[in-house]
Amino acid sequence: MVADTVVVAVQPLDDRAAFAIIDACNRALGETRCVLSAPAGSRPAAASPTDAPRITRVRVALSGAELERAAIAFEAGGALSPARILEFEGSDPLEERYRAIGLVIAARLFEESAERRGRPPPRAPPPQPAAPQPKRLGFETALFLGQGLDDGALRWGLRTRALARPLRAVPVSVLLGVRLGTSSRDADQLSLTMRWTTFSLGLQGGVPLVRDLVSLELHAEGALQLVHGSIEDRATGREDDASADRPRFGPIAGAQLAWTPLPFWSLFAGVESALTWPTLILDVRLMDVAKEDPLRFSAHLGQRLSF
Repeated sequence: MVADTVVVAVQPLDDRAAFAIIDACNRALGETRCVLSAPAGSRPAAASPTDAPRITRVRVALSGAELERAAIAFEAGGALSPARILEFEGSDPLEERYRAIGLVIAARLFEESAERRGRPPPRAPPPQPAAPQPKRLGFETALFLGQGLDDGALRWGLRTRALARPLRAVPVSVLLGVRLGTSSRDADQLSLTMRWTTFSLGLQGGVPLVRDLVSLELHAEGALQLVHGSIEDRATGREDDASADRPRFGPIAGAQLAWTPLPFWSLFAGVESALTWPTLILDVRLMDVAKEDPLRFSAHLGQRLSF
C-alpha cells in the first residue's frame, strides 16, 4: 500500500512553498498522507509499524526564490534514489510550480503502490495548464474619421498609441498617443487645408464581455494639440501658411469594442470625444477663413499587437 506517512523535507524551508507542495500532494492522493518534515530538534512523525513502505521520506531542493528548477529525491530502504529535476518556464506562475512538485511526489507514491500489487500504476492527474498570462505591452494603429471645421468639412487621419500594463493583475494600461489629422475645403477663391497634430497621455482599462475574446475598453487622456493651415489663392496661385497662435489643450475620452482572436492580435472599433481650447479661429488678411467647435466627435477602426 502507499506509505501511511510520507515526510517531505523542503530545502531551503519556505512556508508558502511547503504548504503548496503538501496540499497538492494530498489533493492528488485523496487523503492526508504527505506531511512536512519536523523542524530540527522536534520529534518526527512516526510511520506505520506494520508493512513498512519502501518510500518514507522525500527531499525537495528548491533553486531559490524564483524557483527556476527543483530537485526531488525519494528515500527507500534508507538510501536516496537519483534526484528528479524539474525545470520551469519563466512564464509559469509560482503557485503552479509548487503544485507540480506535489503532483510528482503523489505520482511516485501511486507507482509504488502499483508495483507492490503487481499491476501497472495508474496515471497521476496531470498538472493543470497555467492560465494564459495577459500581455503587458502593446502597439496599435487606427484610422479615424470625425468632425473637422465648423462648416461641415470632415477630419480624417491616423492614430497610433503605445500601451504598457504595469501590473498583470490590474487590467489598466498607461498609454502614449499621437494623432495626425487633416481636413480641406474650398471657399470662394481660397483652397484651405488644415492639419492637426495631437499628443496625448492617459489610461485605458478593459472589461471582458465574452471570455477573453471580446472586451469593452475605456480610455481617458490629456492632450496637447498643434494646428497648422495652408491656404492657396486659386486665382493668383499664391500660397500662405498659418498656425494657431499657441498650443491647445484638453481631454480626450473614448470607448471601443476589441475582438482578440489571437493572444497577440486584436481588432477594435470605437468612438472618441475631444474638448480643446482655446477655440480655433484662423484668419487671413483680417478675414476669418476657418473655425472649429471646441467639442468634436470621431469614430475609429484599428488593430493592436501585444507582447
